[in-house]
Amino acid sequence: MQQDVSDLRSNLSSLIDKCSDSCVDSRTSFDAIQRKQAVNVQIALHELGHDVNVAVATAVWRHYSSSLMASWMSGAESIASAKKTLVFYCMNTRHGGIENSTFNANDY
Repeated sequence: MQQDVSDLRSNLSSLIDKCSDSCVDSRTSFDAIQRKQAVNVQIALHELGHDVNVAVATAVWRHYSSSLMASWMSGAESIASAKKTLVFYCMNTRHGGIENSTFNANDY
């Protein structure tokens, strides 16, 4: 159990670092629904111990979506669902999955 928590923290930190590094433009274009979901992701990340801006939260969700071959996945309709999705994603992204990803937020 303690190892799972450690893995989650490590993977989530790696994901945020990667997305922060690739996220340079905070004027990302997205519709009202995606904007609301990005705010939900931002709050979920805050609840998980990471204070990020909406641009980084958007990049994190796009990274997750990209891993599923999508441009924007559903799942962030509420803060709780965004949090669950991020925890599940980070708990199941092991063996360098995040670090070795070719995702770049500026591609979207």
